[in-house]
Amino acid sequence: MRPEHPLDPPREEVQLRAGPLSYTSTGSGRPLVAVHGLPASGRDFRWLDAAMAGRMRMVRPDLPGFGASPVAGHAGCTVQDLAAVVIEFCEALALDTAVMLGHSMGGPIALQAAARSPRIAALALVSSAGPVLHRGIFPRTYRVALRLADSHPALRRLTLAVGKPIARAVGFSKRLSDDEMIRAVRFCAGYRPRLFEERLSRLGKPVLIAWADDDRAVEPRVSRALEACVDSPHRTHFETGGHNLQSSRAVELADALVAWAGEP
Repeated sequence: MRPEHPLDPPREEVQLRAGPLSYTSTGSGRPLVAVHGLPASGRDFRWLDAAMAGRMRMVRPDLPGFGASPVAGHAGCTVQDLAAVVIEFCEALALDTAVMLGHSMGGPIALQAAARSPRIAALALVSSAGPVLHRGIFPRTYRVALRLADSHPALRRLTLAVGKPIARAVGFSKRLSDDEMIRAVRFCAGYRPRLFEERLSRLGKPVLIAWADDDRAVEPRVSRALEACVDSPHRTHFETGGHNLQSSRAVELADALVAWAGEP
């Protein structure tokens, strides 16, 4: 279930060392920093933002090269690179005792940020990538595709012609730019599931794991593998809802997040 209308306020901008980062901030109380998947943007959380109804301070950055955030000097596009941007973003906004939420391929970024920053007190993984590869990610294939795309404009167009329909089929925006799509493929090409497993098992912070059985992008076995990495995770499970629970199950997910971590 989701609210009658989404919440999508005007974007703000904060200057980081490598360039500006676009974001929105609504509500008050404990910060909930929502890290979108790739390719995507902070707009993916507009229904969840509405369902929060101000019960937590919801902060939605656009990662560099996505949404309204330019790549600028943020050249790197690995888990470590983007987690460093998220950590610097939290420092710039003085967000303390924050809950870090990662959706889809934003999960690995959120985990890395939570593992490295004392400002982040808890981690929520929603339809997240995990310690085993899911059906929509083929890092070796992506690495080959990138070598081709980087070598010739015609091969770049072919990569986009194949990749964009797949992204739309699993629920990503129809408005993705070519650069966003290539940057997302570059990120996924470097994904290492075993590193995810090691970081999550050593995190030592509260973890919520949310997923739906009918997710066409990240199948349930990935979420069960996530659960196996954590001692006593908080489980939020739906039979239906697909990959974008922050939209399809915005109300239920917001209630679960507030009940779990609404107060520090």
